[in-house]
Amino acid sequence: MAEQVEVKGLKELGKAVKDLKDIDATREFKQAGYDAMANVLVPAAVGKASDAMHARALATLRPAKTVTGGAVRFGAGFAGAFGAEFGAAHDRPRSNVNGSPGVGWNQFPQWKQGGYAIFPAVRESGDRIVAEFDRGLEPLFRRLFPD
Repeated sequence: MAEQVEVKGLKELGKAVKDLKDIDATREFKQAGYDAMANVLVPAAVGKASDAMHARALATLRPAKTVTGGAVRFGAGFAGAFGAEFGAAHDRPRSNVNGSPGVGWNQFPQWKQGGYAIFPAVRESGDRIVAEFDRGLEPLFRRLFPD
């Protein structure tokens, strides 16, 4: 189960761009990854929302600029985001925050390996993510390597 899109040579490319010490090149590289997440992964994941709580959780999904390409951040401002995305064990004895006994985290769907939206969207959209990232790198390459 791929939980990330791996592109052979991308790590080395990122390092080479960084080694150029060209701030604009580094910024463009990060922007290409950000745009791939914003234009492909985030909409694909958000489209998988199964109910109002899951939609609220997925509304916290944000693209991020990283030196490794692209990434997303998730869960900011909504404590139940990870429960809504990955589910939880139901009907198991537990202690509540105040120490009183309780049963399960039944407000969330059943726990699911790999989650309900984000990782499935990564697996389904991997080729489109790579294509969008590639499109984002074209202007950088044209600038660095003119004909």
